[in-house]
Amino acid sequence: MSDNNGAYSITVPGSTSMYVRVTAQATDGPDSAPNYLIQARNNVTTAYAQVPHAARLYSVRGTAFNSGSNSVHVDLDAASGWIGSGYGTARTTAPFEILDQLVMAARRYAPPSRA
Repeated sequence: MSDNNGAYSITVPGSTSMYVRVTAQATDGPDSAPNYLIQARNNVTTAYAQVPHAARLYSVRGTAFNSGSNSVHVDLDAASGWIGSGYGTARTTAPFEILDQLVMAARRYAPPSRA
């Protein structure tokens, strides 16, 4: 899980090969009863056409690296696809931009909490 700025931290064993994967999904509140659960799913697949809620979530996977023996800082860049005069490559960031707008709307229009 990341914070509102996308920051995250995990502890792993030393000298471990791994990669970072980010999934387009957001919740607010405890897992047992979130105030909202927003997921960006791949809607151009056969799986989505058959059972939309079972289609894969959009995700981005970084390159593999080794955790080494000290702290490692890893950033994951989701490419916008912009090449200066238009979109020329995959727009990896698009589902995450949509997710961000939906989360902002959910936070703005969420009903008052029930205490």
